[in-house]
Amino acid sequence: MARGRTRNQKGTVTLTKNGGWEISYYVYLTDPVTQKLKRHHRSRVVGHKSAMRKSTPNRFCARNSGWPTPA
Repeated sequence: MARGRTRNQKGTVTLTKNGGWEISYYVYLTDPVTQKLKRHHRSRVVGHKSAMRKSTPNRFCARNSGWPTPA
């Protein structure tokens, strides 16, 4: 089960060597054995610099780091 950060941390946006925007953020996953939350780092490239401004990856980052808890 993935949970977003609860302390207003929206992640970071960085520019890669190839000119792509990379977002990175942390999520909490429940350990199936101990049932305790563990923090895991996530990152992905969301687009190229020439195709989007920095505000667009910021929206991706805010959306992905705030995943809702599954019902």
